[in-house]
Amino acid sequence: MSHGQVFIPYGGYWCTPFSKWQGSFATLEPIPFAAEIARRAIDERGIDGKVFDGICLGTTIPSRGSFYGAPWLAGLMGLDTITGPTISQACATSARCLAYGAEQLSTGAAQIFLAVAADRTSNGPHIYYPDPSGPGGTGKSENWVLDNFGRDPLARCAMVVTAENVARASEISRQEQEEVTLLRHQQYQRALGDDSAFLRRFMVTPVEVKSARGKVLASVSGDEGVFPTDAEKLSRLRPVVEGGSVTFGTQTHPADGNAGMILTSRERARELAQEPGIEIQLLAAGQGRVARAMMPQANVPAARQALDRAGLAVDELAAVTTHLPFAVGDVYLSRELGI
Repeated sequence: MSHGQVFIPYGGYWCTPFSKWQGSFATLEPIPFAAEIARRAIDERGIDGKVFDGICLGTTIPSRGSFYGAPWLAGLMGLDTITGPTISQACATSARCLAYGAEQLSTGAAQIFLAVAADRTSNGPHIYYPDPSGPGGTGKSENWVLDNFGRDPLARCAMVVTAENVARASEISRQEQEEVTLLRHQQYQRALGDDSAFLRRFMVTPVEVKSARGKVLASVSGDEGVFPTDAEKLSRLRPVVEGGSVTFGTQTHPADGNAGMILTSRERARELAQEPGIEIQLLAAGQGRVARAMMPQANVPAARQALDRAGLAVDELAAVTTHLPFAVGDVYLSRELGI
């Protein structure tokens, strides 16, 4: 759906640094960690938490206490009068949180909405599903992260195979994927310029990781897991799938962290903005579904749906940003949309 008058206060968003797999945040419980960061971000922006009348939590990987989800998050933040749903839609989770918040505002169900997303891919749960009818009553087990990354139960293949399928079907070369990866790396390096001035607009730092006794084990002031690279280094990497074109350099890596965003009306956004005169509006959202095992293609119908709902054409866009798990998806999107 299109969203009539949904705005984001300038500066009304934040995230932690993102920590690599089994990195500094590997032992932190995701929901309490997200509550701590969101409370800190709101306080730093001089916002009274009592203004919020709607909330949702996006989390893809179960963690201790996630049964209670958003209400627990709100309680940990001291927001004892609001409640809301917990949303999980794999890679689309955070986008669906924003779409849900916008719907709450558009229907009048909320006036100032808080969307928070939190996940920890490190140390994901190992789940046992009882099955009394199994041999000897033996149930089935699942490593939530690794098993699901490694096999989509409907497409019956690993996530990386969907990227290989799109690369093969659309004749997207390894060289094209590596060119996009290098572009991304250059963009990130620019974001680190001037003592990470761009990132510090929204990144909550430093984040102290403490032991149960309160001893500081680590102080994290920037992302972990973004490694220096160049064309030569990328070219030397082996494909993840034998005979394929996707390498560990042209896909994202599992990470731990959390983020938040405030959604509200134009008037309240102006009141809560960290700088006057800058407006951010959420116009529309879209979703896409494509043939099985072709996941990186789905961003195109989703983007077109959102553009149609917003009443915009591609050539009216001044800039496009994406968050796709494979460089294949960026190449496919740019080709199909002509950007």
